[in-house]
Amino acid sequence: EQMSVPVQTTILAELKRLTPMERSLVWALLNTDLRLSYSDLSTILGKDESTVRGQVNNVKRKTESLIIEKSENNGQKRFYISEKVKDRVMKKYKKSKGKTKKT
Repeated sequence: EQMSVPVQTTILAELKRLTPMERSLVWALLNTDLRLSYSDLSTILGKDESTVRGQVNNVKRKTESLIIEKSENNGQKRFYISEKVKDRVMKKYKKSKGKTKKT
């Protein structure tokens, strides 16, 4: 379990390096249990599919294994964030938001 703290810190540090638009894409993936396609993400975010494709690639380049990509039999790519990573990010997010509300 010694690895969990450095990994969590790394994920959160990586998220801070993302642009607001890239973070919104990550947020969309954090808040669903579905594996989303470029088309799904473009609908959710209200952005052109080519823009979403670029943002997914940027996030994948900037973060180490945050977004997982799987190809379906028809060749369509689907994206998601593992439950383990979701739990870490959301737990940290809730803690920081809780501190803000109390002050």
